Amino acid sequence: MRYIFKVSGVPPVSLNKIYAGIHWSDRKKYKDDWREAMCGWHFHKDQKGNLDATNPVRFTEPVHIAYLFRQKKPMDSSNLAFMVKLIEDSLSIDQVILDDTPKYVLSTWMVPIFAHDNSVTVVISTQGETPLTYAELLATEPDE
Repeated sequence: MRYIFKVSGVPPVSLNKIYAGIHWSDRKKYKDDWREAMCGWHFHKDQKGNLDATNPVRFTEPVHIAYLFRQKKPMDSSNLAFMVKLIEDSLSIDQVILDDTPKYVLSTWMVPIFAHDNSVTVVISTQGETPLTYAELLATEPDE
């Protein structure tokens, strides 16, 4: 199974900010902003293309997660880690994945590219899926 979604409307935040020791209330605000931006996306769509709140996306086996960060000012890939953490925490809290530990998230792939807006496309694939190539990830667009 493969599931693709897009998160937008939140400003990018670099791991450098956390490393620099920002106040805990600032970290909480980042977490709350990302949780709000992801609210409601984790449902399958009905036949009309609308999100179906009675049919949530659930992965019950280990997954690989790829992130394509489209940014006006692309960060180096390691600085994307804080945003990845916020997304994976939300996936776990919303029970899209069983847990965000290495037992259930086998790999994480972060790719930054230049774009005219700030967004991230997330591709969750089960262990049995053929991994995406770099070119496939760049061409990935979620259903909107």
